[in-house]
Amino acid sequence: MKSLALLRALMPAAAIAAEPVVLPELYAVSGVAAGDMLNIRAEPSARAPILGKLAPDAVSVEVTGHSADGAWAQVNAGEGSGWVATRYLSLSGSSWENGRLPEGLSCFGTEPFWDLRVAEGALQLQSPDQGRQRFAISSISDRGFREDRLRAVEAGDATVVIFPQDCSDGMSERSYALQVVVSLRTGDRPMLSGCCSIAR
Repeated sequence: MKSLALLRALMPAAAIAAEPVVLPELYAVSGVAAGDMLNIRAEPSARAPILGKLAPDAVSVEVTGHSADGAWAQVNAGEGSGWVATRYLSLSGSSWENGRLPEGLSCFGTEPFWDLRVAEGALQLQSPDQGRQRFAISSISDRGFREDRLRAVEAGDATVVIFPQDCSDGMSERSYALQVVVSLRTGDRPMLSGCCSIAR
């Protein structure tokens, strides 16, 4: 036991404090010169083709995945997803708090197209067949927010469960790290499923 304590005392503080970040999270571009841009590449490699660029002062960059070695972060660019060097991103603080939903959370799905947003303490659901509906949020429960991003939201005649899982919108090559299931106690379509993003 003493040897373990000694080993921990000799380890760098950063190595002890480093905890894996549960995705998705929002990052800011950091360490890129003012006149330069951060390249978004097709693969996690400095030799891969460039798909897009991020400004040196870009914020609210949603990271949905990491390469196996952690050197690259997956982000969405246009209608697809790409990779940026992790060393040029900084996490200012978690978007997730116990009992709350991230400020920029939006969810969406197809067949039929629908979207769900959070505004002023309510869920706003819009779809072509049911129009716009508003459900006042009565409770948000989570399960150990450091371990995962699961959220169960009760809001009037709707129950929404958001959980971490790779997700595709079925329309593009974009990558999402959250899935959602919406259960409605009224209307013609009692169950909707889709993806969520926390990008503002």
